[in-house]
Amino acid sequence: MIMRPGEVAVPFKDTEVTYLPGKHSTFAYANASPQDLESTDSDTVKVLALLGFPSMKTFPFAKFNNALADTSSAQSVASYLAGNDPARVGAGNAQASDFFVSAGLAGDFSPVGAVAGVVASDRSWETGDPRVAYSNVLCFKPVTDFDPAGALASCYKDVDAHIGSAFTMREPQYEFARHLMYKVNLPLSNGKTAINDLAVARYGAGYAAGYAPVDRGGFKVHMIKIRLLTIYDRSDEAVHYRAEELVAALSKGKPDSLVYLISPAADQQARKDIEPFGIY
Repeated sequence: MIMRPGEVAVPFKDTEVTYLPGKHSTFAYANASPQDLESTDSDTVKVLALLGFPSMKTFPFAKFNNALADTSSAQSVASYLAGNDPARVGAGNAQASDFFVSAGLAGDFSPVGAVAGVVASDRSWETGDPRVAYSNVLCFKPVTDFDPAGALASCYKDVDAHIGSAFTMREPQYEFARHLMYKVNLPLSNGKTAINDLAVARYGAGYAAGYAPVDRGGFKVHMIKIRLLTIYDRSDEAVHYRAEELVAALSKGKPDSLVYLISPAADQQARKDIEPFGIY
């Protein structure tokens, strides 16, 4: 595997997983001090806040994107979490403004040909909304118990154990295309069972030091952000599940060290009116 500058590899099972420290990660800025989320009713808003992303209410689909996330400052992330509208955030983020002007992207970033708010595959990365284009797992590990490499391995161990407990596995976990693959059964509300592959990226996890939220202890932690994809058989519509059914399964037995943001892309019925789902 070709390593990027600064990327760190750690043994896990019969392979290795990697993390890439991020100097300007939205989740690093968001959790520079413990977040008090107890007054927030929505699990989705809580998880978005931990990731340093704005709510879908203040930034609708495609008004937030990878380029904005990658050029965010501590000031702009604080503005996201305060619920400020895009115009106010933009005015305070010169990095993002300069980036979009130089890239010729100023204006409406709404993707053409999007389904369920998910950016079509032929769009450039700048227009992808990271809240909806893919799912994420954010993991917290106390700095008193782990160094960054140990935290990475422990986070992957938690994800591996959680998937194994939340689903009936059809096959042992295997590796494919730099992902850890889990072929699982997912019981559906129509009485049928979907066969689904959960693909956990084993490379390039995001890393930052920060703090757990107040209701999880508020202590200093290593934070690991791991991308999660879903792959399924498109040929049999009878076993196309709703994202809520996947969320319900992942909500079972989830350890406090993990929070999930499940993308609308995980909805196999391709509904156009749904937003991301947080599992807190």
